Amino acid sequence: MIDDLLVFTRTRPGDALPVDFTSRDIGRICNDAADEVRASYPDARIDVRVTGETAGKWDRARIGQLLINLLVNAVQHGAGNISVDALGHGGQLTLVVSNEGNPIPAAALPTLFDPLTWASRPPRQSGPSSSMGLGLYISRCIAHAHNGTIQAGSKDGRTTFTVQIPRFPSHVLCPERPCAPEFHAGSLLRFVMPFQIARQAGPVRRTAAVLKKLTQGVIWIVGRLTAIGPLATVTDAGPCEPV
Repeated sequence: MIDDLLVFTRTRPGDALPVDFTSRDIGRICNDAADEVRASYPDARIDVRVTGETAGKWDRARIGQLLINLLVNAVQHGAGNISVDALGHGGQLTLVVSNEGNPIPAAALPTLFDPLTWASRPPRQSGPSSSMGLGLYISRCIAHAHNGTIQAGSKDGRTTFTVQIPRFPSHVLCPERPCAPEFHAGSLLRFVMPFQIARQAGPVRRTAAVLKKLTQGVIWIVGRLTAIGPLATVTDAGPCEPV
């Protein structure tokens, strides 16, 4: 969670997420990420499958963070087995994290990767990596920093996140930050509504909800102080072109 907060406060307009590309094996990165999530969630059932050309140049820490965020999301909101599939073919690497469970509402998909937002699915589990609403947003930033994409799909009782990045990405120049959050009236409404819900809960739940929202408020303010203004709207222009 601390890593996610640091990335969130560092991604300002005109700045790309810093990455350090070195020669890596994606199988090792996937297995290390799965082991870290299993350590926090001992009951998690995670299967890792790696096929094709596994070598490439990526930022190991960032790709590991992306996978951990997707796996924690699957553990907290899904059910049953979780699978991680990595396929290297030609110059492309595809990572797929999928889990069983209730589908994500279709209305939530367009804003799923926005910061400080959640789909209307209560977490099935809580844990030390409990979400602050930044995990999927950070995953998108990392995919874009590798000149790649990330997409989500949910149907027939299965939710899938698909990441596609080059096996040997170029460093990118982003005149407009592709992972910049969209802060607008909807974001403010999502921030205020839980306070209204908390008023109807018991004192313990009400206190926990208020503390969590205050924390999110601090994150929001810090993000705005390092950006271009409290009502700025920067749309997601997709991955940057290689330099």
